[in-house]
Amino acid sequence: MRIRHLLAGSMLAATGAYWLLMSPYSQLLGRFPYRVGATRKLVALTFDDGPNEPFTSQIVDFLNERGIKATFFQVGRCVERYPGLTAKMAADGHVIGVHGYSHEFHNCLTRRSIRAEMAKSRAVL
Repeated sequence: MRIRHLLAGSMLAATGAYWLLMSPYSQLLGRFPYRVGATRKLVALTFDDGPNEPFTSQIVDFLNERGIKATFFQVGRCVERYPGLTAKMAADGHVIGVHGYSHEFHNCLTRRSIRAEMAKSRAVL
């Protein structure tokens, strides 16, 4: 019985920690906009980790044919491989967001390493 209580308590703690760190409603790690005041229903399309060809071009062509704009969070080293595509996407009216330079995940990111990643990505963009 005690093991069940420990397990249940652990699961509850893990769920709470997940919510605090990952939920858009949690502002623990800083302000995160998760709602927008609008008079009509809106959907925001976002894409991560590109550009990766030929898939990114296919997505962009599909969206452009329908007059749909999206936000593409791009990885700096991928942009270096396809700079013309990123430039075209921006010219077409899509929003380009920075998704780091290397997209490497580390257990402990320091402010210095985050700044370096972002600065390198901004320089590429």
